[in-house]
Amino acid sequence: MTYTQFLASRAQADGQAGFEPAWLPDALFGFQRHLVDWAIRQGRAALFVDCGGGKSLMELVWATNVYKHTGRPVLLATPPAVGWQMAEEAAKFGIDAAVSRDGTTPAPVTITNYERLHRFDRDQFAG
Repeated sequence: MTYTQFLASRAQADGQAGFEPAWLPDALFGFQRHLVDWAIRQGRAALFVDCGGGKSLMELVWATNVYKHTGRPVLLATPPAVGWQMAEEAAKFGIDAAVSRDGTTPAPVTITNYERLHRFDRDQFAG
């Protein structure tokens, strides 16, 4: 096996696995809109954005699009101090999201911290 064949055999991404965004709010700046649109269409993506770049809003918009596309909830995992801040950010932009610490799904976008992930059934979430 050549090195090129080896790399091809290890490839996991087989092209785009995403979908067309259903909602990109006007509150997104141009670069944020571009990044979220790309991530949703790509299906498998990571957004490496610096502090103050609007990661929470972009993540919430991504999650809302996954929910709208699948009809199933999305679970966002955050550091402990960030969950409540993200819920406040969601409310500010009219996004239906809520914090859960006990494994329940109180909203289409459910926010929890990493230490509580074991309380959730990952099969009930689309993202």
